[in-house]
Amino acid sequence: NIGTINYKNTNTPKTIKNNGVTTGASSSSTINFEEKTSISLEDNYRVNGFLHLKDGIFNTNNYDFRIVYRFNASNVGPNSKIILGNSNVYLENINPVFNTNSKNLTIDAGTSHIIFETMTSSSGGGFNYNTNQVFNNISFLGSLGSMSGDGSFNKVIFLGNGNINGNNQFNELTFSPSKIYTLEQGKTQTIVSKFESITPQCGGW
Repeated sequence: NIGTINYKNTNTPKTIKNNGVTTGASSSSTINFEEKTSISLEDNYRVNGFLHLKDGIFNTNNYDFRIVYRFNASNVGPNSKIILGNSNVYLENINPVFNTNSKNLTIDAGTSHIIFETMTSSSGGGFNYNTNQVFNNISFLGSLGSMSGDGSFNKVIFLGNGNINGNNQFNELTFSPSKIYTLEQGKTQTIVSKFESITPQCGGW
């Protein structure tokens, strides 16, 4: 029942092995990654509560990464980086946050897939990113999807209603029929390859 877990900086690379145990006692738990070198996963990792990346390199090492509540990397030190490899990143909460909105943060997206499983509200912020950050695949599977920033994406799919803010570039963008999509006025959404509208049961890739 530990409320706060701090991975303090020792200038020594750290690894985390969960052994199937969820980190964090409750949705109010806080986990802080403060190591200035690197923190790497050694198996699938599930976090209950808030995970804050504050410095250094976070490497999912191709393992699945589940966030029950919120992930925040908007206030990181210089030269910070997230390496996602071919990981699946799951946001489980109905009001999730995945925030990488920092000019100090580089995203190495690899072939990863970030999945907002049950989003119904964006009051907490939803998906926020910084100028020139590049992501691979993003899926919003709940009744709402919300993204904000100036980024680039391989494939993005909305199965529910959606909000897109900022100037973005998509290789492929998919909306669903009979849903409502709000695009920020005065911004540009560039679709390089394909824009389509599909029924939910045909979604994915």
